[in-house]
Amino acid sequence: VLDMSLYSSIQSAQIEEIHEVPMSVINRPLVSELTEDKVCSLMETISEEERRLGEVPPIDVLWVQTLSGKNYYIAFGGCHRWAAHERMGKKTIRAKLIRCSPEAVRVYLGSATPDFS
Repeated sequence: VLDMSLYSSIQSAQIEEIHEVPMSVINRPLVSELTEDKVCSLMETISEEERRLGEVPPIDVLWVQTLSGKNYYIAFGGCHRWAAHERMGKKTIRAKLIRCSPEAVRVYLGSATPDFS
């Protein structure tokens, strides 16, 4: 098992808990630029990972919880891991959830920010 602290982002370095998040609830607002060889390599690693848990680092997912209790999940990075999971028909992806305010998401997305009301 790899030391995941070596593969953490600044935002998720202090988060240890990893969740299996349904891919269907994660919004990916940016278009991914993929390297095909990297996606194929990840697909191979993921298919073998059932024997060696933990080789593919989790993606970072921003988690916005509104005052009304509605949850929004937004991912900007992890595009190769995402594409590999998607092509393999995986229903979930390992992720670190980073609590985030609607205002912080607005910094990234500007006028393309979802209506969090």
